[in-house]
Amino acid sequence: MKVLVTGANGHLGANLVRVALAEGHEVRAMVRATSDTTSLDGLEVERVLGDILDPTSLPAAMAGVDWVLHAAAVYRNWAADPEKAILEPAVKGTENVLRAASVAGVKRVVLTSSIATVGYGEDRAVLDESHHMQDPQSAYIRAKCDQERVALALAEELGLELVVVCPGGNLGPWDVGLTPATRSVVNLCTGDPAPLDLCVTHIEDIARGHLLAAANGEAGERYLLTGDNLTNQQVAELMSELTGRKVRAMVPPRWLMRLIAWNEVRKARNGSVDDAGITGPQVADVYGKALWYDSSRAKNELGWQARDARSTVLDTLSWLASQGHLPGDVAERVLSERPADPSWP
Repeated sequence: MKVLVTGANGHLGANLVRVALAEGHEVRAMVRATSDTTSLDGLEVERVLGDILDPTSLPAAMAGVDWVLHAAAVYRNWAADPEKAILEPAVKGTENVLRAASVAGVKRVVLTSSIATVGYGEDRAVLDESHHMQDPQSAYIRAKCDQERVALALAEELGLELVVVCPGGNLGPWDVGLTPATRSVVNLCTGDPAPLDLCVTHIEDIARGHLLAAANGEAGERYLLTGDNLTNQQVAELMSELTGRKVRAMVPPRWLMRLIAWNEVRKARNGSVDDAGITGPQVADVYGKALWYDSSRAKNELGWQARDARSTVLDTLSWLASQGHLPGDVAERVLSERPADPSWP
């Protein structure tokens, strides 16, 4: 198949490109003119310039394509203008992609959604695709919920085959810009406690799930792509084992989380950090809840499998060590068990 990957230079996009090439597909990678394409260097892939917010740039990218893997998105916790910076690319950008795919006669589109659209479980409940996030507060979660809702309705209107995948706990190599998920791993290595019960999923497995969804998924349906569900205590124990540093499991009181979020947003607003580690609306969405999911549907219907949490976190730490993001003692310990891949920059 000829496959177009939008957002091909991103963490997921770079892995989608690699997995698609490894499976024998012909791959076209769409990037913006201003994109850092380090993650695509050395790959035998056709690059095309395009911007999901510029409909005129999309027909050339779509020409002759069988499948579109739509991974382009803004993945960050905070923006000064969230409507323009986070929600518009998610919603309007996806509308543009679907309309262009329909005109071009694309056979199938796979939309990268998120566990955020499924929601977060009370009392460590394990959620499946029948659940939907209610009344999201944070910009990123609102964006993903709106994106998924609009995409499913528009695809039905256009008669376009659309399959939605909802990944979560995205960790692994080729995160050049450090997404919030990867940055949280760095923070755990440098003193932050583990506050959340969460799922841990290898980015390569998520990429493979996209291709399985393109081949075998049911149009108009959504599939969770999530790995092991861990308590915050298990997260702390795993990180302590792999890094040699004591990582604590602790759920700060809600008032303290709000104070931390206020300070993180203040630092992002004044430019002292690139992105807030957490925001007040995120505390409202997630505090006291578990990011635990049941991916049985993807396993049963798509033939998808996820590797274990330890392998996933170790690969992530090895990538981070190779890129100079970890303290020296942690990097040395990690690389002694999992040496850097020769293909990594």
